Amino acid sequence: MKKTIVVFGASSVIASEIVLLLSKQNYVIVLIGRSKHKIESLKKKVLKNNTKETKVDHFFSSLNSINEIEKTFKWLNKKLYKPSMVFVCPGFLFKDNEPLSSKSYIEALNINAVLPIMVTDFYNGTNTKIITLGSLFSITPRKNNYFYSYSKKIFHIYFKNMNLIDQNENKYLFLLGPTHTPMYVGPKSFYVSSPKKIAGKIVKIITNRSSGTHILPKAWIVFLPLIYFYFIFK
Repeated sequence: MKKTIVVFGASSVIASEIVLLLSKQNYVIVLIGRSKHKIESLKKKVLKNNTKETKVDHFFSSLNSINEIEKTFKWLNKKLYKPSMVFVCPGFLFKDNEPLSSKSYIEALNINAVLPIMVTDFYNGTNTKIITLGSLFSITPRKNNYFYSYSKKIFHIYFKNMNLIDQNENKYLFLLGPTHTPMYVGPKSFYVSSPKKIAGKIVKIITNRSSGTHILPKAWIVFLPLIYFYFIFK
């Protein structure tokens, strides 16, 4: 029987690269996200690059409310999917100096914090590996995108406290440095990683290493104290 992976936020660039890598390992792939065009495009790409036996399913959801997240869980239960791995990849980013409604803030919290918490709880007690993509700046929130950083930090704190209690070794949190995605608005520089390279490292770590928190690229571990002071005083 083929193993299944479920990808929340499958339309994101890094998630797409992860899917393309794992599709070569003969998984049943379940894509979940809000961009119909991007998910259908990824599905076609996976099917084109693999054998006729490759199976890809999808479910469209904004994932921006508890109701939408619960609808997704109901659909997964109905389809009888019991995944060996679940990726939580979506992110909601906006600039704090732009006028935004309370609805936008609530959606950001649901996507950046509530979704990964609910996914972790939904698969808790199973052998499913849960892989969540976070932000390095959830450790040191920057003045720009301050609310985004702190909404990510909520899950980071939850994950840290959960690991103190729960000895389940199937939960991974990746804190990513700047990566060339549509969410990145900074200058092109040597310290900004490519999505494909980051995806490759994530797949390698979850295959060969233990669970817990991982910082990527690894070099950011050395520079983190300097970054902390830089963003505080900037």
